Amino acid sequence: MNRVTKKIVLLIAVVGVFATLLLEYLYHELHIVSRMVYKVTINPLGFLSLSLLATSVVLFFVREQVFYTWRNFAFWWVPFSLLLTVLVGNGERGSFGLGSLIDSEFVAMFMAVLFFLISVVLVIYKSYSLRSK
Repeated sequence: MNRVTKKIVLLIAVVGVFATLLLEYLYHELHIVSRMVYKVTINPLGFLSLSLLATSVVLFFVREQVFYTWRNFAFWWVPFSLLLTVLVGNGERGSFGLGSLIDSEFVAMFMAVLFFLISVVLVIYKSYSLRSK
């Protein structure tokens, strides 16, 4: 757990964004990837990677204690959001009884936005609390 540094988080985010771009190309240009795979894997990966990239840029300018607090939050949030995205599925298999009202794209986008917003609030709160000590 102590091996995850700011640079590694940034590297993971950049690799995720490039993987998303590659998979987007395979889907849109070469038509190699199916629509279901696109909705269930590529879009969630893209949303999560972009929110992680935006967050990791912010994290480069904060103290280590703030980063460690955020890292502890991210260690449970990312698996939780991925699990929730997979459980919802593509909207055709039930979506927790809501049918096609929500699908994995919506859940992934919602969780990624929520991840970014909570991360920013957490970083601001922790930075402020360390400054006042």
